[in-house]
Amino acid sequence: MAEDKSVPILNVPLLTVKQFSSCYSWPSESAMRAYIFRASRYGLEDAFIRVGRRVLIDHLKFFQLLKDKNRGVPDGSPVV
Repeated sequence: MAEDKSVPILNVPLLTVKQFSSCYSWPSESAMRAYIFRASRYGLEDAFIRVGRRVLIDHLKFFQLLKDKNRGVPDGSPVV
């Protein structure tokens, strides 16, 4: 009998945009693509890994960066 080696998707640190959208209700797929496009503007570039045209999202790092940004916004600039 073959052993089931499937891994629950949230245990995998890197997700495609479609996988991310199927796991989380926020942000939407189109909003995530906007965050990827403007990653440096929002300070989220460390959460994305580009492999050719494909972008992989480190979902744990993405949410950690959002938490970190929300903790200290000294200049009053809008948070993501």
